[in-house]
Amino acid sequence: MVLTGMKLPVPTLFKRYGREAVRKMYAASLDTISCVEQIVREESIDCNFLRCGHLEVACKQAPLRWLRRIRRARQARIQP
Repeated sequence: MVLTGMKLPVPTLFKRYGREAVRKMYAASLDTISCVEQIVREESIDCNFLRCGHLEVACKQAPLRWLRRIRRARQARIQP
C-alpha cells in the first residue's frame, strides 16, 4: 500500500514548516506514488498495484472532530 500525505497532522506541519513547505511535501508524496507506479510498470513487477485511494474513519466524537479539523486544514492550506 502506498499512501499520500505525511505522518504528522497537517496543523502540526504548518506550525513547524510553513504553508509553502507543506504544499511541496504533499506534492512530493503524490509524485512518489506516480514513481512507484512507473517502476512497477517498467520492471513488470507482478504486485497488483492499484490506485484506489484510502479511507480514514472515526467511530467516536473526539476522533471525528480531529478528522474534521485535519480536513479543514488540508482544504484551506494544501490544495490550490
